[in-house]
Amino acid sequence: MQSSSIEPDINWDEDGTISIVIQGPIFASNLIEAAVHSQHWRDLFTKSEIIFSISITDCLVRVEPEIKSHSFRLSDEFRDNTQLQIAFKTLDACCNEISLSEGALPLPPIKSFLKRPNNVNLQISAARNGLARANSKFVLRIRSDVVFSSRQFLDQFIQGMSLPRGRAAVLQQRVLISWLYTLNPYTHERLPLHFSDWFHFGLREDVQALWDVPAMTFADSVYYKTHDVPPHSNYEERTIVPRLAVEQHVMYNVFTKHFADLRLNYHNDDTSIVLSNEILIDNFNVCDIISAGLIFEKYDEALRQDLNNIICVNRVDWIAMASSKSEPRDKILQDNLLIYQNGHNVRFPLQLTTNQLSTKTGIKGVGYIATRREDGLAIFGPHIKLPPGQYKAVIHVSLAKGIGWLEFKATLDDGRTVLSNTYIDQPSMTDSQIEIAFDILGKAGERFEILCETRAIDELVITGVTIQERSIDAEIRPCRSFRGGGGGLNTRIDQSVTGLLQTGAKMGVLCFGPYIALERGDYRVTWKLYYNRTFGCSRFDITCNGSKKIIRSNKKFFMSKVATEVTSRFTLKSTTENVEFRVMVDQYADFGIDQVLLEKQ
Repeated sequence: MQSSSIEPDINWDEDGTISIVIQGPIFASNLIEAAVHSQHWRDLFTKSEIIFSISITDCLVRVEPEIKSHSFRLSDEFRDNTQLQIAFKTLDACCNEISLSEGALPLPPIKSFLKRPNNVNLQISAARNGLARANSKFVLRIRSDVVFSSRQFLDQFIQGMSLPRGRAAVLQQRVLISWLYTLNPYTHERLPLHFSDWFHFGLREDVQALWDVPAMTFADSVYYKTHDVPPHSNYEERTIVPRLAVEQHVMYNVFTKHFADLRLNYHNDDTSIVLSNEILIDNFNVCDIISAGLIFEKYDEALRQDLNNIICVNRVDWIAMASSKSEPRDKILQDNLLIYQNGHNVRFPLQLTTNQLSTKTGIKGVGYIATRREDGLAIFGPHIKLPPGQYKAVIHVSLAKGIGWLEFKATLDDGRTVLSNTYIDQPSMTDSQIEIAFDILGKAGERFEILCETRAIDELVITGVTIQERSIDAEIRPCRSFRGGGGGLNTRIDQSVTGLLQTGAKMGVLCFGPYIALERGDYRVTWKLYYNRTFGCSRFDITCNGSKKIIRSNKKFFMSKVATEVTSRFTLKSTTENVEFRVMVDQYADFGIDQVLLEKQ
């Protein structure tokens, strides 16, 4: 291996050190964002050259006669739009040069389920145009809708310069790229040479070389409309329409000039998979964009999904490969295939920050998810794979109060399989922890989530979730909990505003549902009561097949009894569907059901 040349104490603020090439479209709809981002770059790099290379525009027109640094103005259509006028003045003031590239026509969509066009040729044209105008030693070429919140990415660049380089080194120095969508070609989408193109930072000549590529042809862009997909292709690979993905098209045309044996005849051609990984290790510096503070709203959720640390090449793995003296250096990526298949990528305790979780009813801030007076899904995610085992989820609740209830669930398969859940009634909590025990049996659990649903809750703030192995407290058994009002149980008699089931001196079915499937085994079901004046003549049944078959029945013939719960045990000899917990009452019954707990013995 050869050593990288190390730049001693680079002064990033010196004139001629960094050029920032921002590329993308300028439309009336995104002009304000482009201006705000340009102002941000000027704030971060006060002396750097900033070039905005426009791929296409619908709101700017050329100034006649042209002046190099001020060649455009806002079109007459928007001359009375104050905000756009201010945005353009800001953009013009922050950029040393605004330039319109030659442009290109869009191609058909990249994936079969997408409608937006393939703009690879616009991207190539704008990149080449902007980079040709750059004059500094280093250049950051970046999409116009992406920014770094700080200059921390420079530290990662310097760190990568000190690592050794091997036989595949072609560029003068490594170029910094995003780890997200720099794909591990052994796992999810098996696409060699698929290196993220959100940004490139490195020596100007190196970044220019990365965009010295031909346009994608129409024939290549619709390749799989007329050609069979390779038989070994998985679902994700079968959704790709071009012969090569956009990132592959660029990288293959760059590095095929240097490696005669480099092959990529179609998108998941693995002929040169090892060489592809060597090219990544020796020519690129994989950036941890989360710690570097990258902001890209479009992919905010993807940034937080743990699975992407396996199906993409994260910085930790890249550093390990670049530092490795043993062959093959890409063994880590090969090992990640086993992790991807078996779900053993998790190290416990697993700390899930709110960045890795999502919300439908709340807002996400730095270190928290908060929701207020809106029923629904407060948190969900992170859609990861867990290996078989016994676990406990600890949900960290900073604040919770309201007259209703919270339901916390551990689930698989996008919520279709509930492993365990618990309810909190009328919460009044600060700095509390909610625990849920659950088991994953047999094979790895796919798309694991922690969910929290709310009803009539005034305030809820969640700051994270911890997943722990449960070997120490194995006596805690997984428990599923059900209740009325959206919690799985129904009634034909009466129900309070908070979802509690109550008799109300009526005869009929007080409780039925939740119609779940249970595997064979021994179970205990407990009807939790929130008040009890009299049972009257009541029956507590476990049934299946639409109540046609009674699995177990507990009859109560007494007129009065003080009790806080009714418990029944039952055994299933085989997997049984549509299991329900049914309570029949007469007009003398006067009690309420808070929830029904189901435990496997």
